Amino acid sequence: METTTAHDMSIGDVAAAAGISASTLRSWEVRYQLVDPIRSYGLTRRYTEAQLETIRTMKQLVDSGLPARKAAVMLRQAAPAQPRVSQAGPLGDSGLLVRHGAAPAQLRRAIDEVFASAPFETVLSMWLMPNLRTLGDAWADGQLDIATEHLISILIRHKLGTLLDALPSDGPRVLVGLPAGARHEIPSLALAICLRRRHFDAQFLGADTPEESWAAACDMLTPQAIVLGTLLPADTHSAQSAIQACSGRVPLIYVGGPQMPDTDLATHLPDDIPMAADVIAASLAS
Repeated sequence: METTTAHDMSIGDVAAAAGISASTLRSWEVRYQLVDPIRSYGLTRRYTEAQLETIRTMKQLVDSGLPARKAAVMLRQAAPAQPRVSQAGPLGDSGLLVRHGAAPAQLRRAIDEVFASAPFETVLSMWLMPNLRTLGDAWADGQLDIATEHLISILIRHKLGTLLDALPSDGPRVLVGLPAGARHEIPSLALAICLRRRHFDAQFLGADTPEESWAAACDMLTPQAIVLGTLLPADTHSAQSAIQACSGRVPLIYVGGPQMPDTDLATHLPDDIPMAADVIAASLAS
């Protein structure tokens, strides 16, 4: 499941970094063939950085309520998908958005070409998210002004909105959006597309949605689940408020992103967006 050998860590290092016990890690290896660590001359397990990320994702999936066996199968199925797609050309170009940001027409054509080159989940994981990270770094380093960053973001949101509108709204209803004050909506919009592709009636509420509006939407639209996205530290408190407002109004509440509040009222989603959609789909199916 892993291809890099960038680091060399002990089982204790990996267990501590992943937030699990060493015995749990051994169990996942033996029962589910989650990772295959190398053995040192003293026959001790040594792990790579890629293996650590696989183990962290496994923990996220299990914490979200997915059975360990099903989570391991999901990871094994997801792992070989990316190498089959060549990273040559636009899919491997993590600087495309920044490089073409000053030429909107050219950038729009490039975005269309990338999304037409592979399935949505592949483009999302291999191209869009790496490009968004490059975009954020360029803005933080002062290489990109706010106007250009806004222009690029608008083009991406428009593309994703077009893709969402083209998909049927059928199946169990899921509301996806951001809490009050949160404005980075592209990952949540991408999740809504992934859910539509899995035959869910995913409705995107957008950015900066106050807690009372979340509660009203739950009462009016009667979803089976809601998903709140977080990115900045300020999003943690507003997400917590929205979760509390919706508790008891909706069967399932999910929260994703790097600033998820620590609450028993919502299930934490894995960082990988297609996998987060799979977790929601598996939970609703059961």
